[in-house]
Amino acid sequence: MKLMGEPNISDIFPMLRPFNLQGIESKTKKHLSWIYGFLES
Repeated sequence: MKLMGEPNISDIFPMLRPFNLQGIESKTKKHLSWIYGFLES
């Protein structure tokens, strides 16, 4: 929940999205993969 509500600079400047400056996208992917793995087991 915290990661989804956190402001992301790439939402304001879409051209910066590939750089993942704040690391929010990679953290979210890591947490989501853990949750999906937990739910599938």
